[in-house]
Amino acid sequence: MKKDLDAIVAYAEECIKVHPDGIFCINHRGVILFSNESFAKMVGTTVEKLVGSSVFRLFPSVNPFDVSFAERVGRGGLNRAEVPLARADGTKTPVGVTISSVREHNSRHHVAFCFVRNLGEFERMAHELEEEVAKRKEAQRELEETNERLRALLMADELTGAASRRFFIDEAERLLAVASDSDEKISLAILDVDLFKQINDRYGHLAGDQALQRIVAVIKANMRRTDLIARWGGDEFVILLSGTPLEGAQALAARMRKTIEGTDFQDGFSVTLSIGVAENRQGDGVDSLIARADEALYKAKRGGRNRFELVDDDEKKDQITGTKDKRTNY
Repeated sequence: MKKDLDAIVAYAEECIKVHPDGIFCINHRGVILFSNESFAKMVGTTVEKLVGSSVFRLFPSVNPFDVSFAERVGRGGLNRAEVPLARADGTKTPVGVTISSVREHNSRHHVAFCFVRNLGEFERMAHELEEEVAKRKEAQRELEETNERLRALLMADELTGAASRRFFIDEAERLLAVASDSDEKISLAILDVDLFKQINDRYGHLAGDQALQRIVAVIKANMRRTDLIARWGGDEFVILLSGTPLEGAQALAARMRKTIEGTDFQDGFSVTLSIGVAENRQGDGVDSLIARADEALYKAKRGGRNRFELVDDDEKKDQITGTKDKRTNY
């Protein structure tokens, strides 16, 4: 049994020696009986020089005749305080001291074990932590800005400012699903710039790009806020008209065709549109609605361009309206 106790004591002594916190022991007079290496490093001296010296030299704010200190050491239990530690080089550093005192064997006096932590080190670590948190917040902010730019790129066509094809498909699928449950009417128009290749060939691609930008700007000015225009590819655009039956879409198509025809472009050339329009049917997805509008667009192209075609529901015939503008409540 004694051998086991001796082993435990030896193990405890070794743990104290290598503990990262400063640990030292004093008697009731404040004489240091023991110190580990960590506390010696805090002071800036050696263990050998500390043992036998007075604790009051290290903690000048503690008065050796202070009754409260004597009582704290003498009554046992745990006591905590934050005091400046006087280092060997004359500087002072704030430390937190926890005092645990026990009565000496067969004596009325106590010895106190003191556990010391460098508060200055804590402050440094806290400062470093604050800097790290600030860096992470900045990195998070930059990541969010990057994601927002990527989201904007995914949502919008970079050249014209119209919505991107991907965003249009997602939004159209969502609205068509809602419309399928509520029998809401949604129309879709496909717009194609007539003979756009000739504009590029004659006036250059820059003029062609500017023409597309101008077309989108003009169309947006004639749309409701709830309508969505996207660049479908090249010189082809699609417009989604939520809550709009075929007659309302016809009115918009007529107005867009007429407005673009009368728009002045930078290089003095004229632009016309061919437009195909379709209304949603029960169970429609984007592909099926686009396909019917595309059929109407090809009819408009074959019919001489600068016109629009409507694809009505199954119970009505296709309507060819050409350049004639009908009045509706769109």
